[in-house]
Amino acid sequence: MPSWVLRILRLPGHALFMLGFALWEWSYILWKRPTLLPGLWRSWEWSLFHSPYSRRRPSSDEFTYGEIALPTVDKLLTLLHANHNDCMIDLGSGRGRVVLLAACRGIPAEGIELLDHLVKGAQYAQGNDFPLARFQQNNFLDVDLQHATIVWVAGTCWTSETRARILDKLLAMPEGTRVISITRPLKHPRLPVQTVVQGWTSWGRDSYHVQLLTPAPPP
Repeated sequence: MPSWVLRILRLPGHALFMLGFALWEWSYILWKRPTLLPGLWRSWEWSLFHSPYSRRRPSSDEFTYGEIALPTVDKLLTLLHANHNDCMIDLGSGRGRVVLLAACRGIPAEGIELLDHLVKGAQYAQGNDFPLARFQQNNFLDVDLQHATIVWVAGTCWTSETRARILDKLLAMPEGTRVISITRPLKHPRLPVQTVVQGWTSWGRDSYHVQLLTPAPPP
């Protein structure tokens, strides 16, 4: 059977999944994090006219776009006991949903995103309601991460070279820095996996690895 026929046959199932995804997410936010609702609404409104899946992105697989389920993000931040003394940085922040959720919980959070139209979408969603959120258009490989206590690594589609360069930056950070890596962990003896959480994304079920930066061995 031709691949295009298979894609068509999968469309109803995918549509049902995305509808369920959205209903579950909105219901959870209404119940648990209602202060996020204005930002979530503006993000949805912006996406009606500026799809984050737009072709206005490089052809590299590293720019494949997907969403993390916000209830899973909330669960992870609770697991980490994240609070106002932390600073979270999201590497490849897209529409900024993870950053806005952290900010609505009182956690200072920054989003680094290379694609300008996604940064504009995140800033539109932010409005004037999330003073603890900050977004910048930049290559996260060129950004100073030293002030972060939590680093969100949305590295599902990153190349091995990008992962190696991010790992070098993380190893230069203060010990005790926490890293949340999606799909697979960043492998290094100084970044042991503390726990693995299974959660939903727009592409299905995936693994979230909570890693802790340990001290460098003595010379």
